[in-house]
Amino acid sequence: MVKEKVRQFGSEDFRRAVSHLSFVKARNFKGEWRWDIDLEKIDDAEVQKKLAGFPEDDVQHWKNLLKKLLRESTPAEPPQRVQEEPAAYKYAAPAEAPADSFDAFIQKIADHQHDNPTVYTVIGDIINGYTCKDGSFLFTMLDHHDTNRTIQLYLPLRALKKEFTLNTLNNMRVKVSGTVRFDSYRADMKLFARSLKVLGVCSRQKEQEEYEKVCAPYYRSPKEQKAFTIDNIKDVGLITGGTEDNPIQGANDFIRKLPPTIRNPQHLHKEFVKMSNVQEIISALDRLNAAKTCQVIAIVRGGGSPESLACYSDPQLVKAIYESPIPVITGIGHNSDYLLCKQAAHYNGQTPTGAADFINRQYFLQYNRQRDRYQAKTEYRRIEANATKDDLLAENDALMTELQCVRQENQLLQQKIDELKHRSLISRIFNLG
Repeated sequence: MVKEKVRQFGSEDFRRAVSHLSFVKARNFKGEWRWDIDLEKIDDAEVQKKLAGFPEDDVQHWKNLLKKLLRESTPAEPPQRVQEEPAAYKYAAPAEAPADSFDAFIQKIADHQHDNPTVYTVIGDIINGYTCKDGSFLFTMLDHHDTNRTIQLYLPLRALKKEFTLNTLNNMRVKVSGTVRFDSYRADMKLFARSLKVLGVCSRQKEQEEYEKVCAPYYRSPKEQKAFTIDNIKDVGLITGGTEDNPIQGANDFIRKLPPTIRNPQHLHKEFVKMSNVQEIISALDRLNAAKTCQVIAIVRGGGSPESLACYSDPQLVKAIYESPIPVITGIGHNSDYLLCKQAAHYNGQTPTGAADFINRQYFLQYNRQRDRYQAKTEYRRIEANATKDDLLAENDALMTELQCVRQENQLLQQKIDELKHRSLISRIFNLG
Protein backbone atom coordinates (compact mmCIF):
# COMPACT_ATOMS: atom_id res chain seq x y z
CA MET A 1 0.00 0.00 0.00
CA VAL A 2 1.38 3.42 -1.02
CA LYS A 3 0.39 6.56 0.86
CA GLU A 4 1.05 10.18 -0.03
CA LYS A 5 0.49 13.35 1.99
CA VAL A 6 -1.02 16.47 0.35
CA ARG A 7 -1.81 19.89 1.80
CA GLN A 8 -5.41 20.97 1.78
CA PHE A 9 -6.82 23.76 -0.36
CA GLY A 10 -10.24 25.10 -1.35
CA SER A 11 -13.14 26.16 0.87
CA GLU A 12 -13.95 24.66 4.27
CA ASP A 13 -16.86 22.68 2.82
CA PHE A 14 -14.68 21.38 0.01
CA ARG A 15 -11.92 20.29 2.40
CA ARG A 16 -14.48 18.54 4.58
CA ALA A 17 -15.84 16.64 1.57
CA VAL A 18 -12.33 15.56 0.51
CA SER A 19 -11.55 14.42 4.05
CA HIS A 20 -14.53 12.06 3.92
CA LEU A 21 -13.32 10.23 0.80
CA SER A 22 -12.62 6.57 1.58
CA PHE A 23 -8.97 6.72 0.45
CA VAL A 24 -8.17 9.96 2.35
CA LYS A 25 -7.21 10.41 5.99
CA ALA A 26 -6.98 14.01 7.27
CA ARG A 27 -4.65 15.09 10.07
CA ASN A 28 -3.50 18.33 11.69
CA PHE A 29 0.19 19.16 11.44
CA LYS A 30 1.35 22.32 13.28
CA GLY A 31 -2.01 24.02 12.74
CA GLU A 32 -2.22 23.06 9.06
CA TRP A 33 -4.47 20.30 7.75
CA ARG A 34 -2.98 17.70 5.45
CA TRP A 35 -4.31 14.58 3.76
CA ASP A 36 -2.84 11.09 3.79
CA ILE A 37 -3.85 9.50 0.48
CA ASP A 38 -3.88 5.75 -0.15
CA LEU A 39 -2.92 5.71 -3.83
CA GLU A 40 -3.97 2.06 -4.24
CA LYS A 41 -7.56 2.83 -3.22
CA ILE A 42 -8.23 5.94 -5.32
CA ASP A 43 -11.76 5.71 -6.72
CA ASP A 44 -12.56 8.14 -9.58
CA ALA A 45 -16.28 7.38 -9.40
CA GLU A 46 -16.35 8.29 -5.70
CA VAL A 47 -14.48 11.55 -6.39
CA GLN A 48 -16.95 12.50 -9.12
CA LYS A 49 -19.96 11.72 -6.92
CA LYS A 50 -18.91 13.28 -3.60
CA LEU A 51 -17.33 16.43 -5.05
CA ALA A 52 -20.16 17.25 -7.44
CA GLY A 53 -21.44 20.78 -6.93
CA PHE A 54 -18.16 22.29 -5.73
CA PRO A 55 -16.20 24.87 -7.79
CA GLU A 56 -14.83 23.24 -10.93
CA ASP A 57 -11.36 24.72 -10.37
CA ASP A 58 -11.07 23.04 -6.95
CA VAL A 59 -12.30 19.68 -8.24
CA GLN A 60 -10.02 19.77 -11.27
CA HIS A 61 -7.03 20.76 -9.16
CA TRP A 62 -7.71 17.77 -6.87
CA LYS A 63 -7.93 15.38 -9.83
CA ASN A 64 -4.68 16.75 -11.28
CA LEU A 65 -2.91 16.17 -7.97
CA LEU A 66 -4.14 12.57 -7.84
CA LYS A 67 -2.95 11.96 -11.40
CA LYS A 68 0.41 13.47 -10.58
CA LEU A 69 0.80 11.24 -7.50
CA LEU A 70 -0.11 8.13 -9.43
CA ARG A 71 2.24 9.03 -12.28
CA GLU A 72 5.22 9.74 -10.04
CA SER A 73 4.83 6.84 -7.58
CA THR A 74 6.13 3.31 -8.18
CA PRO A 75 6.04 0.23 -5.86
CA ALA A 76 9.86 0.20 -5.58
CA GLU A 77 10.15 3.73 -4.31
CA PRO A 78 9.66 4.66 -0.68
CA PRO A 79 6.70 6.87 0.22
CA GLN A 80 7.24 10.49 -0.71
CA ARG A 81 5.57 13.59 0.61
CA VAL A 82 4.06 15.65 -2.19
CA GLN A 83 2.43 18.99 -1.62
CA GLU A 84 0.68 21.34 -3.99
CA GLU A 85 2.68 24.00 -5.84
CA PRO A 86 1.30 27.21 -4.33
CA ALA A 87 2.45 29.53 -7.13
CA ALA A 88 0.70 27.50 -9.81
CA TYR A 89 -2.51 27.17 -7.84
CA LYS A 90 -2.64 30.73 -6.50
CA TYR A 91 -3.86 32.25 -9.74
CA ALA A 92 -6.51 29.63 -10.40
CA ALA A 93 -8.08 29.67 -6.92
CA PRO A 94 -11.76 30.74 -7.04
CA ALA A 95 -13.61 32.71 -4.36
CA GLU A 96 -14.36 30.57 -1.37
CA ALA A 97 -17.95 31.73 -0.94
CA PRO A 98 -20.50 30.41 -3.45
CA ALA A 99 -21.83 32.97 -5.95
CA ASP A 100 -25.07 34.78 -5.08
CA SER A 101 -27.92 35.16 -7.51
CA PHE A 102 -28.22 38.68 -8.92
CA ASP A 103 -31.32 39.43 -6.82
CA ALA A 104 -29.61 38.19 -3.65
CA PHE A 105 -26.56 40.31 -4.43
CA ILE A 106 -28.71 43.46 -4.84
CA GLN A 107 -30.60 42.70 -1.62
CA LYS A 108 -27.36 42.27 0.38
CA ILE A 109 -26.20 45.72 -0.70
CA ALA A 110 -29.60 47.22 0.14
CA ASP A 111 -29.63 45.62 3.62
CA HIS A 112 -26.12 46.86 4.36
CA GLN A 113 -26.88 50.42 3.26
CA HIS A 114 -30.20 50.53 5.11
CA ASP A 115 -28.39 50.25 8.45
CA ASN A 116 -25.89 53.00 7.64
CA PRO A 117 -26.71 56.03 9.86
CA THR A 118 -24.11 58.34 8.28
CA VAL A 119 -25.48 61.78 7.33
CA TYR A 120 -23.92 63.28 4.19
CA THR A 121 -24.06 66.86 2.95
CA VAL A 122 -23.69 67.54 -0.77
CA ILE A 123 -24.17 70.41 -3.23
CA GLY A 124 -25.54 69.75 -6.71
CA ASP A 125 -28.21 70.45 -9.32
CA ILE A 126 -31.66 68.85 -9.22
CA ILE A 127 -33.65 68.20 -12.41
CA ASN A 128 -36.52 66.07 -13.78
CA GLY A 129 -38.57 66.28 -10.59
CA TYR A 130 -41.97 64.69 -10.08
CA THR A 131 -44.45 64.36 -7.25
CA CYS A 132 -44.94 60.99 -5.52
CA LYS A 133 -48.35 59.70 -4.41
CA ASP A 134 -47.86 60.93 -0.84
CA GLY A 135 -46.91 64.45 -1.97
CA SER A 136 -43.14 63.99 -1.54
CA PHE A 137 -40.74 64.88 -4.38
CA LEU A 138 -38.18 62.82 -6.29
CA PHE A 139 -35.42 64.46 -8.36
CA THR A 140 -32.36 63.46 -10.31
CA MET A 141 -29.29 65.05 -8.72
CA LEU A 142 -26.09 65.72 -10.65
CA ASP A 143 -23.33 68.29 -11.03
CA HIS A 144 -22.54 70.50 -14.04
CA HIS A 145 -25.04 68.68 -16.29
CA ASP A 146 -23.00 65.45 -16.26
CA THR A 147 -25.72 62.85 -16.87
CA ASN A 148 -23.21 60.00 -16.51
CA ARG A 149 -22.94 60.66 -12.75
CA THR A 150 -26.33 60.99 -11.09
CA ILE A 151 -28.13 60.01 -7.88
CA GLN A 152 -31.80 60.04 -6.98
CA LEU A 153 -32.82 62.66 -4.39
CA TYR A 154 -35.90 61.92 -2.31
CA LEU A 155 -37.55 64.84 -0.46
CA PRO A 156 -40.02 63.53 2.13
CA LEU A 157 -42.83 65.74 3.38
CA ARG A 158 -40.97 66.59 6.59
CA ALA A 159 -38.12 68.13 4.56
CA LEU A 160 -40.40 70.33 2.44
CA LYS A 161 -40.89 73.97 3.38
CA LYS A 162 -44.00 75.94 2.47
CA GLU A 163 -42.26 77.79 -0.36
CA PHE A 164 -40.99 74.56 -1.94
CA THR A 165 -42.94 73.49 -5.02
CA LEU A 166 -41.96 71.27 -7.91
CA ASN A 167 -41.64 74.25 -10.27
CA THR A 168 -39.51 76.36 -7.91
CA LEU A 169 -37.11 73.48 -7.16
CA ASN A 170 -36.69 72.08 -10.67
CA ASN A 171 -33.42 73.14 -12.32
CA MET A 172 -32.03 74.66 -9.12
CA ARG A 173 -28.70 74.26 -7.32
CA VAL A 174 -29.19 73.05 -3.74
CA LYS A 175 -27.37 72.00 -0.59
CA VAL A 176 -28.79 68.76 0.82
CA SER A 177 -28.12 66.82 4.03
CA GLY A 178 -29.38 63.26 4.38
CA THR A 179 -28.68 59.55 4.51
CA VAL A 180 -27.89 57.30 1.56
CA ARG A 181 -29.75 54.08 0.87
CA PHE A 182 -29.58 51.54 -1.89
CA ASP A 183 -32.90 51.16 -3.73
CA SER A 184 -33.18 47.41 -4.36
CA TYR A 185 -36.14 47.91 -6.74
CA ARG A 186 -34.23 50.21 -9.12
CA ALA A 187 -30.74 48.94 -8.16
CA ASP A 188 -29.40 52.46 -7.62
CA MET A 189 -28.43 54.86 -4.84
CA LYS A 190 -30.96 57.27 -3.33
CA LEU A 191 -30.29 60.23 -1.05
CA PHE A 192 -33.03 60.68 1.59
CA ALA A 193 -33.01 64.40 2.43
CA ARG A 194 -33.32 65.67 5.99
CA SER A 195 -32.81 69.31 5.05
CA LEU A 196 -32.48 71.30 1.84
CA LYS A 197 -31.31 74.83 1.03
CA VAL A 198 -31.69 76.51 -2.38
CA LEU A 199 -28.47 78.19 -3.55
CA GLY A 200 -29.55 79.50 -6.95
CA VAL A 201 -30.23 78.34 -10.49
CA CYS A 202 -28.59 75.09 -11.61
CA SER A 203 -25.07 75.15 -13.03
CA ARG A 204 -26.40 74.60 -16.56
CA GLN A 205 -28.51 77.77 -16.45
CA LYS A 206 -25.72 79.67 -14.69
CA GLU A 207 -23.32 78.57 -17.39
CA GLN A 208 -25.82 79.58 -20.07
CA GLU A 209 -26.07 83.09 -18.61
CA GLU A 210 -22.27 83.45 -18.63
CA TYR A 211 -22.07 82.13 -22.20
CA GLU A 212 -24.68 84.65 -23.33
CA LYS A 213 -22.38 87.51 -22.36
CA VAL A 214 -19.33 85.95 -24.05
CA CYS A 215 -21.24 85.11 -27.25
CA ALA A 216 -23.01 88.47 -27.61
CA PRO A 217 -20.70 89.61 -30.49
CA TYR A 218 -21.63 86.51 -32.50
CA TYR A 219 -25.42 86.85 -32.53
CA ARG A 220 -27.37 87.52 -35.70
CA SER A 221 -30.60 89.44 -35.40
CA PRO A 222 -33.92 87.71 -36.17
CA LYS A 223 -34.34 90.18 -39.05
CA GLU A 224 -30.97 89.18 -40.50
CA GLN A 225 -31.77 85.46 -40.23
CA LYS A 226 -35.18 85.94 -41.79
CA ALA A 227 -33.72 87.80 -44.76
CA PHE A 228 -31.02 85.19 -45.44
CA THR A 229 -31.17 83.52 -48.87
CA ILE A 230 -28.90 81.20 -50.90
CA ASP A 231 -28.33 81.71 -54.62
CA ASN A 232 -27.85 78.76 -56.97
CA ILE A 233 -27.89 76.09 -54.28
CA LYS A 234 -26.61 72.80 -55.67
CA ASP A 235 -24.55 71.19 -52.91
CA VAL A 236 -25.23 70.98 -49.16
CA GLY A 237 -22.84 70.07 -46.36
CA LEU A 238 -24.33 68.06 -43.49
CA ILE A 239 -22.84 67.73 -39.99
CA THR A 240 -24.72 65.19 -37.90
CA GLY A 241 -24.37 62.16 -35.64
CA GLY A 242 -24.28 58.41 -36.20
CA THR A 243 -22.68 56.71 -39.20
CA GLU A 244 -23.32 56.42 -42.92
CA ASP A 245 -25.08 53.10 -42.36
CA ASN A 246 -26.85 54.16 -39.19
CA PRO A 247 -27.40 57.95 -38.96
CA ILE A 248 -29.31 59.49 -36.06
CA GLN A 249 -33.05 60.06 -36.44
CA GLY A 250 -32.62 63.82 -36.92
CA ALA A 251 -30.35 63.19 -39.91
CA ASN A 252 -32.89 60.85 -41.48
CA ASP A 253 -35.66 63.45 -41.04
CA PHE A 254 -33.47 66.12 -42.63
CA ILE A 255 -32.35 64.04 -45.63
CA ARG A 256 -35.85 62.72 -46.32
CA LYS A 257 -37.15 66.31 -46.70
CA LEU A 258 -34.49 67.46 -49.17
CA PRO A 259 -35.19 67.78 -52.92
CA PRO A 260 -34.23 64.58 -54.78
CA THR A 261 -31.43 66.34 -56.65
CA ILE A 262 -29.69 67.54 -53.49
CA ARG A 263 -30.39 64.26 -51.71
CA ASN A 264 -28.09 62.62 -54.25
CA PRO A 265 -24.79 61.54 -52.57
CA GLN A 266 -22.86 63.60 -55.13
CA HIS A 267 -24.48 66.80 -53.86
CA LEU A 268 -24.94 65.99 -50.14
CA HIS A 269 -21.55 66.06 -48.38
CA LYS A 270 -21.92 64.31 -44.98
CA GLU A 271 -19.68 64.63 -41.94
CA PHE A 272 -20.58 62.18 -39.16
CA VAL A 273 -19.31 63.21 -35.71
CA LYS A 274 -20.06 62.68 -32.04
CA MET A 275 -22.65 65.42 -31.62
CA SER A 276 -21.84 65.94 -27.94
CA ASN A 277 -18.21 66.78 -28.80
CA VAL A 278 -17.84 70.46 -29.68
CA GLN A 279 -14.33 70.04 -31.09
CA GLU A 280 -15.46 67.31 -33.50
CA ILE A 281 -18.25 69.55 -34.81
CA ILE A 282 -15.83 72.46 -35.30
CA SER A 283 -13.35 70.19 -37.11
CA ALA A 284 -16.09 68.95 -39.46
CA LEU A 285 -17.06 72.57 -40.12
CA ASP A 286 -13.44 73.39 -41.00
CA ARG A 287 -13.21 70.42 -43.39
CA LEU A 288 -16.33 71.44 -45.31
CA ASN A 289 -15.11 75.03 -45.55
CA ALA A 290 -11.74 73.85 -46.83
CA ALA A 291 -13.35 71.64 -49.50
CA LYS A 292 -15.47 74.57 -50.84
CA THR A 293 -17.88 72.18 -52.55
CA CYS A 294 -21.17 73.30 -50.95
CA GLN A 295 -23.14 76.54 -50.82
CA VAL A 296 -24.54 75.96 -47.31
CA ILE A 297 -23.72 73.79 -44.26
CA ALA A 298 -26.45 72.30 -42.06
CA ILE A 299 -25.82 71.18 -38.47
CA VAL A 300 -28.71 68.93 -37.43
CA ARG A 301 -29.60 66.86 -34.41
CA GLY A 302 -32.91 65.77 -32.87
CA GLY A 303 -34.23 66.62 -29.43
CA GLY A 304 -32.88 65.63 -26.04
CA SER A 305 -32.66 66.69 -22.43
CA PRO A 306 -31.45 70.24 -21.62
CA GLU A 307 -28.27 68.69 -20.22
CA SER A 308 -27.46 66.84 -23.45
CA LEU A 309 -28.08 70.01 -25.51
CA ALA A 310 -26.03 72.35 -23.30
CA CYS A 311 -22.90 71.88 -25.45
CA TYR A 312 -24.58 73.76 -28.33
CA SER A 313 -24.24 76.99 -26.37
CA ASP A 314 -20.46 76.59 -26.05
CA PRO A 315 -18.74 79.85 -27.10
CA GLN A 316 -16.19 78.00 -29.25
CA LEU A 317 -18.96 76.45 -31.35
CA VAL A 318 -20.98 79.68 -31.50
CA LYS A 319 -17.92 81.60 -32.74
CA ALA A 320 -17.05 78.94 -35.33
CA ILE A 321 -20.59 79.00 -36.75
CA TYR A 322 -20.67 82.79 -36.89
CA GLU A 323 -17.28 83.06 -38.64
CA SER A 324 -17.78 80.17 -41.07
CA PRO A 325 -17.04 81.35 -44.67
CA ILE A 326 -19.79 79.06 -45.95
CA PRO A 327 -23.18 80.01 -44.44
CA VAL A 328 -24.41 77.71 -41.66
CA ILE A 329 -28.00 76.81 -40.86
CA THR A 330 -28.98 74.94 -37.70
CA GLY A 331 -31.67 72.36 -37.04
CA ILE A 332 -31.02 71.22 -33.48
CA GLY A 333 -33.48 70.01 -30.85
CA HIS A 334 -37.02 71.36 -30.66
CA ASN A 335 -38.62 74.78 -31.09
CA SER A 336 -38.55 75.36 -27.33
CA ASP A 337 -34.81 74.66 -26.91
CA TYR A 338 -32.96 77.93 -26.32
CA LEU A 339 -29.45 77.33 -27.71
CA LEU A 340 -26.90 80.04 -28.46
CA CYS A 341 -25.64 78.35 -31.62
CA LYS A 342 -29.06 79.00 -33.15
CA GLN A 343 -28.53 82.74 -32.78
CA ALA A 344 -25.12 82.60 -34.50
CA ALA A 345 -26.38 80.72 -37.57
CA HIS A 346 -27.27 82.46 -40.80
CA TYR A 347 -30.63 80.75 -40.49
CA ASN A 348 -32.14 78.74 -37.64
CA GLY A 349 -34.52 76.01 -38.70
CA GLN A 350 -35.25 75.10 -35.03
CA THR A 351 -35.49 71.37 -35.90
CA PRO A 352 -33.88 69.07 -38.52
CA THR A 353 -37.09 69.14 -40.54
CA GLY A 354 -37.24 72.95 -40.32
CA ALA A 355 -33.69 73.21 -41.67
CA ALA A 356 -34.58 70.95 -44.61
CA ASP A 357 -37.73 73.01 -45.31
CA PHE A 358 -35.57 76.14 -45.58
CA ILE A 359 -33.26 74.49 -48.11
CA ASN A 360 -36.32 73.33 -50.03
CA ARG A 361 -37.62 76.89 -50.28
CA GLN A 362 -34.25 78.22 -51.40
CA TYR A 363 -33.88 75.49 -53.98
CA PHE A 364 -37.24 76.12 -55.62
CA LEU A 365 -37.05 79.91 -55.39
CA GLN A 366 -34.22 79.61 -57.92
CA TYR A 367 -36.87 79.01 -60.56
CA ASN A 368 -38.68 82.22 -59.63
CA ARG A 369 -35.46 84.25 -59.44
CA GLN A 370 -34.41 83.00 -62.86
CA ARG A 371 -37.81 83.92 -64.27
CA ASP A 372 -37.54 87.46 -62.88
CA ARG A 373 -33.98 87.83 -64.17
CA TYR A 374 -34.84 87.10 -67.78
CA GLN A 375 -38.39 88.42 -67.53
CA ALA A 376 -39.46 85.90 -70.10
CA LYS A 377 -42.54 83.74 -69.80
CA THR A 378 -41.11 81.13 -72.12
CA GLU A 379 -38.09 80.73 -69.83
CA TYR A 380 -40.36 80.17 -66.83
CA ARG A 381 -42.33 77.53 -68.74
CA ARG A 382 -39.07 75.80 -69.69
CA ILE A 383 -37.96 75.67 -66.06
CA GLU A 384 -41.40 74.48 -64.94
CA ALA A 385 -41.39 71.76 -67.58
CA ASN A 386 -37.98 70.50 -66.43
CA ALA A 387 -39.08 70.18 -62.81
CA THR A 388 -40.10 66.68 -61.78
CA LYS A 389 -43.32 65.84 -60.01
CA ASP A 390 -41.38 65.31 -56.77
CA ASP A 391 -39.79 68.75 -57.15
CA LEU A 392 -43.17 70.46 -57.55
CA LEU A 393 -44.66 68.60 -54.59
CA ALA A 394 -41.68 69.53 -52.44
CA GLU A 395 -42.01 73.18 -53.47
CA ASN A 396 -45.67 73.14 -52.46
CA ASP A 397 -44.75 71.71 -49.03
CA ALA A 398 -42.11 74.40 -48.58
CA LEU A 399 -44.56 77.21 -49.26
CA MET A 400 -47.10 75.71 -46.86
CA THR A 401 -44.54 75.60 -44.02
CA GLU A 402 -43.28 79.19 -44.46
CA LEU A 403 -46.07 80.65 -42.34
CA GLN A 404 -45.52 77.93 -39.73
CA CYS A 405 -41.86 78.93 -39.39
CA VAL A 406 -42.82 82.52 -38.65
CA ARG A 407 -45.23 81.35 -35.96
CA GLN A 408 -42.54 79.14 -34.44
CA GLU A 409 -40.17 82.10 -34.22
CA ASN A 410 -42.81 84.10 -32.38
CA GLN A 411 -43.43 81.18 -30.03
CA LEU A 412 -39.72 80.91 -29.19
CA LEU A 413 -39.55 84.61 -28.33
CA GLN A 414 -42.57 84.25 -26.06
CA GLN A 415 -40.97 81.26 -24.29
CA LYS A 416 -37.83 83.31 -23.70
CA ILE A 417 -39.92 86.07 -22.11
CA ASP A 418 -41.69 83.51 -19.87
CA GLU A 419 -38.31 82.04 -18.80
CA LEU A 420 -37.02 85.46 -17.78
CA LYS A 421 -40.18 86.07 -15.76
CA HIS A 422 -39.71 82.67 -14.04
CA ARG A 423 -36.13 83.47 -13.04
CA SER A 424 -37.23 86.82 -11.65
CA LEU A 425 -39.92 85.10 -9.56
CA ILE A 426 -37.41 82.57 -8.13
CA SER A 427 -35.02 85.37 -7.17
CA ARG A 428 -37.75 87.13 -5.24
CA ILE A 429 -38.88 83.95 -3.44
CA PHE A 430 -35.42 82.88 -2.25
CA ASN A 431 -33.85 86.36 -2.04
CA LEU A 432 -31.03 85.27 -4.32
CA GLY A 433 -30.31 88.77 -5.59
